Amino acid sequence: MVVHFFYWTTNQAIVQRCLGAKDLASGQKGILIAALFLLTLPIILNLPGLLSFHILGEGLNPIDTSYPLLVNKVMPTALQGFFIAALFGAILSTFNSFLNSAATIYCKDLLPSISKKQRTEQELIVYAKKVSTIMAIVTMIIGPLLMFGTDGIFLITKRFAGFVNIPIVALFAVGLFNKTVSGLAARIALLVHVVLYFSIVWVFKVKINFVYVMGGLFVFDVVLMLILGQFLKREPYVENTINKGDVDLTNWKYIKVTSVSLILGLIALYTFLSPVGLASPDGNPMLVLEVYAVLQLIVLIVFRPKNEQSEH
Repeated sequence: MVVHFFYWTTNQAIVQRCLGAKDLASGQKGILIAALFLLTLPIILNLPGLLSFHILGEGLNPIDTSYPLLVNKVMPTALQGFFIAALFGAILSTFNSFLNSAATIYCKDLLPSISKKQRTEQELIVYAKKVSTIMAIVTMIIGPLLMFGTDGIFLITKRFAGFVNIPIVALFAVGLFNKTVSGLAARIALLVHVVLYFSIVWVFKVKINFVYVMGGLFVFDVVLMLILGQFLKREPYVENTINKGDVDLTNWKYIKVTSVSLILGLIALYTFLSPVGLASPDGNPMLVLEVYAVLQLIVLIVFRPKNEQSEH
């Protein structure tokens, strides 16, 4: 859950698309539509893996070859080219998005602390293009080396992401609910997290799944920042209430009912796929669906917009 909070609430590649919306309601709609598609992830991600296991069997080495082998086996030759083209387009879209995000973070956050030179917006755009080019070249050099990982590309990238995504979520959580913890306390917690995570996962190789290590370190990071914040304080942060861009900050009228419905749908989906539902011979998936339908109806009644309630 913590990793998902990082990706969908603090990841620059996702957040910048929301911040680029014309108004608050449009940004909310975009995020909620993305959340709706997230409910299909068990089908998009898990189903191909299950099919690959049953069709190709065990023992694939490296395991990253399972998906292309599955496509090669089940898709007609005439359609494989279209599939590769669509997959390549999706990869490039994501790659470009992350390059733009990395360049934005570098030019807006890191560059001002490195260089005091004042740059115009046009100069920053040119600089960002150069940074993106360098990052793309470095990525293309490092990328092929991931094939030598024994656990597959996905697990390798997720393990390395634990160095930064967990402390970033912890920083945001503390920043939202505490206005006096200083930046120094946050930086110390970040450094301690990196040392502990590297030691637990790679040095001592503790027999605990790295996902559980991430969850434990998230709690540790928050507690450490709060403790350090008692000694390393700053002046309480005052929120800026000036709407410089004159953006319409009116909430979408269906934000509450849609958000609660999506949360309920997520819980129902995981319950449906759990031993309570499909994952056990003793499960009762129809009961899960019936309970979900009743609860969804209650949500629609309780959380409907106020103007619609007043009409009735």
